[in-house]
This record gives sequence, structure tokens and C-alpha cells, in this order.
Amino acid sequence: LAIADYTKAIELNNNDSEAYNNRGIAYGIIGEFDRAIADLDRAIELNPADAEAYNNRGLVYHHNGKIAQAIKDYNRAIEIKPDYAVAYYNRAGGHRKNGEIGRAITDYTKAIELDPGSALAFYERGAAYFQEANRESSLELLDSAIADFSRVIEVNPRYENAYYSRATAYDL
Repeated sequence: LAIADYTKAIELNNNDSEAYNNRGIAYGIIGEFDRAIADLDRAIELNPADAEAYNNRGLVYHHNGKIAQAIKDYNRAIEIKPDYAVAYYNRAGGHRKNGEIGRAITDYTKAIELDPGSALAFYERGAAYFQEANRESSLELLDSAIADFSRVIEVNPRYENAYYSRATAYDL
């Protein structure tokens, strides 16, 4: 239904970048990546300063396994809007997918600085610390992971995975 309504809005005003952006998101959610990219391309063409459209296209690329293209779009979103916590968070996920854990931790940290209430950013940074702690046999990184999982629990006591991950970290 959302796609039909966005399509109607576009028919009424084919210069509405927000309608293209939102329809692109909707297509991405249902896995129609080519259509999502086409709509997000059009949104960016209509409004090249729309950081959200770059971020959203990055997400579609990311979910389609095109990590390098996703990171380029996250970079552009951050260039346009340097305080865009979500773009830092998403770029961190791309770096992590590429095995660049240090870069991921840096971006998760920036996302947390910009949005200190983001349980998800704390959780993912904790998971990245945990991953590096295992790889490097580092107690310091393990302590950082535990601290982040504990912070998630403070922010959202119902975040089940944080308890599990913290327990796993304690077991090491």
C-alpha cells in the first residue's frame, strides 16, 4: 500500500525527492533492490544535498552485498551532514562487514557521541570490541565490550542480546 501511495504522489509531482526516497526505502524493505536504487538515484538527482537519501541508498547497497558502494554513500551522507549519527552507525557496519574492526569501532564511537542514547550503537560497538578481543586475546578490549554491553542494559533493560553477550564476555 505504501508503494502505491508513493507512486501516486510521484505521478502528481515527479519532482518530489522525498516521495522517491520513501518509495525507494519501501522497495528496499521488500527486497526489490534495483527499483530501490532507481528511486534513490532519482531522489539524489532531485536533491543532491539530501544526506538521508545517500544513507538510504547505502543501506540498499549494503543489504545487496555491495559494501564498497554502501560505504561511499555513507561517506557522502556524512560529508553533507557531519552530525548524522545513523550514517556513522551504518558505515561502521560496512567496515565491520569488510573486517575493518578498528574503523568500525571508530564510527560506532562517533555515532554514540552524536546519539548517546543509542543502545544499538553501544551493542554493536561492544560486539566489535568482543570480536577484536577474541582475535587479539586482549583483556582491555574485552573490558570495553563488557562496559558497552552493560551500557546497553542501562539504556534498555529489555535488550536480551546484551545480557547474553555480556555473559559470554564474562565467560572468557
